[in-house]
Amino acid sequence: MARHSQKLPIASAAGKHILVIKEAEWQRIENGYGKQLSEEVRASVVEATENFLYWEEFERNAEPVSTSRKLIKTYQRTARSFQLALRARGTSGAAYYAKHLVRKNFADSRFPITAGASDPTDEIPSTVNLDLDAILELPCHGNFELFHWLTGLLTSFEVSCETALNEVTAENVGFKNNQAWNRWIRLLTGIMKRNSLPFAARKDAEGKYGFVALVKELQETLPEDEHGKKKCKLPYADSALPSAIAVARRSGFKNKA
Repeated sequence: MARHSQKLPIASAAGKHILVIKEAEWQRIENGYGKQLSEEVRASVVEATENFLYWEEFERNAEPVSTSRKLIKTYQRTARSFQLALRARGTSGAAYYAKHLVRKNFADSRFPITAGASDPTDEIPSTVNLDLDAILELPCHGNFELFHWLTGLLTSFEVSCETALNEVTAENVGFKNNQAWNRWIRLLTGIMKRNSLPFAARKDAEGKYGFVALVKELQETLPEDEHGKKKCKLPYADSALPSAIAVARRSGFKNKA
């Protein structure tokens, strides 16, 4: 059996779906099911089906976890490259002076810099031979050493990326394929049980698949797009419904365990 890709626990959807089942459609559903449904049961079936349509859209739109994993790896690689660049001291005067100028001109109110503090190297005479190592050690904006602080920040960021990768790999809380359909089947089963109506997913005494026919006919009433295709994803062919219903009910017991 093919493994489905893990999905994110977040997604977007249009919102609540309003399902209208016409009387002729109810007649077809009841003929297939082999039982008449009261107005109360009909209302419960519609509510359960609207719930399915709502969550199925989230499930269908949820992106794979692998997309987030790739992004985190990109953040981590970029942070590591930037950190290595900041740590590179170089041996030329240009490298030393470049860092000095960045430090001198850096200003951001969100960072621990004393506004208006002066730098003793604001004016460096071009004719004077300075100790370039000393330039980077001079106090800059209230003794705030920009490159040292950024390096530490990026180290923490890189560690957080590694932790995030472990978390996103271990998580199993995202949307799962067919989860909405399985829950719909369990809701329909509960409605039939509470109203003393047939709910078996196998042939009855008359050789009919009552509950299976109910699901099949309900699926036929679901909204279609302009091309006549169902807007929602229906995961199983009609012939697979009996076994799929059994699996859906068992998955409910697993979730409660």
